[in-house]
Amino acid sequence: MMRAPCPTIAELHPYRGGCTLELRCQRCSHAFRVDQDAIGGVAFGRHPCPACAFEHELWPDDFVAAVLRAFQSDLGDTARETEQATQLAERWHRSPVFRELLCYRGVDLGPPTERELLTEISEALRRLPPEPPR
Repeated sequence: MMRAPCPTIAELHPYRGGCTLELRCQRCSHAFRVDQDAIGGVAFGRHPCPACAFEHELWPDDFVAAVLRAFQSDLGDTARETEQATQLAERWHRSPVFRELLCYRGVDLGPPTERELLTEISEALRRLPPEPPR
């Protein structure tokens, strides 16, 4: 089976469940945007060029290379950071101070939507100095 050419991935903008990609056609150099679902954090699929209809195939290894170029980190680093941020987001409201704030007239209002905090926690983790060796 012959592999279809991958378009050049000029930009990528991730969102939950996928990303918007700016692709450049290998045949006519036309730039176009597509919304692409991701599986396991990796986007792949077929995309025809809107200018010349040339069929491109976005392969996982091409997507991973674009992530490395865009963010100077690999998907493993991103997965570890997301795991750490998720642990913090799932635990912060259990602190006695926050538990008291989340209780109104004896009614537990429950944990807030933690997923909304992941971006902020991830950015804060990136700004921390590296941990000293143990």
